[in-house]
Amino acid sequence: MNRVEELLAETSRGAALTQRRTWSFEAWTSTFSGSALADRVLPVLSDLEDTWALDGGISRNAVRDVGRGEPFRILVAAMAWGFGPDGYGPHRVRRMLETPTIDLEAVLAEIMDAAQAGAAPGFTALFSKYRPRVSGLGVSMGSKFLYFAAGGPKACLEAPLVYDTNVHWALTTLPGGLITAPSPTKRVTSLQYAAVVEFMVEHAGRFDLDPDDAEYALFTARTWLRRREREERIAARGENRR
Repeated sequence: MNRVEELLAETSRGAALTQRRTWSFEAWTSTFSGSALADRVLPVLSDLEDTWALDGGISRNAVRDVGRGEPFRILVAAMAWGFGPDGYGPHRVRRMLETPTIDLEAVLAEIMDAAQAGAAPGFTALFSKYRPRVSGLGVSMGSKFLYFAAGGPKACLEAPLVYDTNVHWALTTLPGGLITAPSPTKRVTSLQYAAVVEFMVEHAGRFDLDPDDAEYALFTARTWLRRREREERIAARGENRR
């Protein structure tokens, strides 16, 4: 087996549901306290902190549940999960929510409807002339919103998946990956994004995984590869001593 196949063979079905993200509740609440958005954002943050306390972190199911199927709440919850402990996360999300010249509610609802129609239409709806319609909601963070807007865990096979720099690294570095996968930090077309999602869906099916299990495995691939290569060196030393 190639490296991608080895990685997925060692991944258990439902692995994505075990993911837990840390965060700073205080940093997020202080960023939004006193803002015009406080009445809408702070209740979402409070609900996330409850799930963090009960689950030992923010899970994918928690983001889905806290989102309640409402685009604004989904965006806040998905971004808190996505940025995790990154200190700049709250400020970037505030800029997202204060994007000028757009009707944020209408744009998010439109993107959410498109995401539920599939990966390609959802990705297309994120952009206007290759520029994010919502400030900061580009390929990486935008795909996180698409994933949860489409239903998150256990969504249909055609649903969007998270595509960030960690997943891109795995796809373009591990043998057996997708060398043509475009960088999320550059211009990406809906067809390219759909091809990345199709690759993850197809490989998940080969190993009896849910599509987001494959995405999560690729997200953690750096650590997995580091451990695997160390194990192989240890085994090789043992063989040489015989």
